[in-house]
Amino acid sequence: MHKVSDADTMLDAAFTVDDNAGQLTLTIESRSGARGSPTARNPDYDPALELLLARLGALRARIVDAQVFSTAALRDYPDPERRRLEVAGGYPVEVALHEPLELRREFARAQRKVARAPELTSSGNNNKRVRFWIDVPGRTAADARPLEAELAGQRVLAEPRIRAERLTPGDEAAPSPRERPAERQRGQGYASDPAVRRAVELHAMRLATERFAAAGWEVEDMSADRPYDLRCTRKGDELRVEVKGTTGLGEHIHLTAGEVEHARANRDLVALFVLADVTVTGTETGEIVASGGTPRLISPWDLDAGQLRPVAYELSLETDRRQEMT
Repeated sequence: MHKVSDADTMLDAAFTVDDNAGQLTLTIESRSGARGSPTARNPDYDPALELLLARLGALRARIVDAQVFSTAALRDYPDPERRRLEVAGGYPVEVALHEPLELRREFARAQRKVARAPELTSSGNNNKRVRFWIDVPGRTAADARPLEAELAGQRVLAEPRIRAERLTPGDEAAPSPRERPAERQRGQGYASDPAVRRAVELHAMRLATERFAAAGWEVEDMSADRPYDLRCTRKGDELRVEVKGTTGLGEHIHLTAGEVEHARANRDLVALFVLADVTVTGTETGEIVASGGTPRLISPWDLDAGQLRPVAYELSLETDRRQEMT
């Protein structure tokens, strides 16, 4: 069992890679308890799973199945169909075709109603013990242990230090010697480093929350299990806000299928908040800082007023053995 690390940052969440009857599986342990409490367990479940998905994508891996695999789920729901996480497009999932943050969110949403009594009215847990069956090109089940070490990352030197903040005027004049400004792009600048993406996301979410709160809205973070990020209410009105942060110019953004469907089905309720030109720096202590940015709010947000362009497709093939190569 390993914990996930990225350079000098360790994420407190455990996972294993195993040989299960000749198939590689990755199992991430569940999260429970509040961070810092005596009962806290795997508090960095979300960023750890996101980083694991990013690394699987880099290896061109496919997820061929995913199931809740807790002791209680195995006992109460022996039928794998009752434990399976249903995702858009079904399985297999070509990990490299998905942005890791959005894929992690989709698996989180899928967990909430799986392997639990239907009469329960609570929203459910989206940080359960989950097992992923994976195919990794060039790897066999015999490679489980080295693959686990590879997915875990480099040696651990420090606890997580990711934070998002807005620099005050004058701070930009004295950058760290190891400052690493992100490359500016015309579209939504997804960095390859999940820690950088996470810092940009948190920064955009915080600034969006501050903006709506200052305008008198009550703001709830819904990003873990809804196809939008913020639910804002004020005097009986409701606004559902999609938040996007980018180091680029923000002229294009990436949307999941769920976000598109929700925006189209709720045209009178949705708004889009884009924070472009975010600056990302790294300090000598390994801390990642996202700062600044140019906000843009579109409310109401008519999705079809822009140019929606598909960037990935899934093709289902019918097997015709007459066409198979021998």
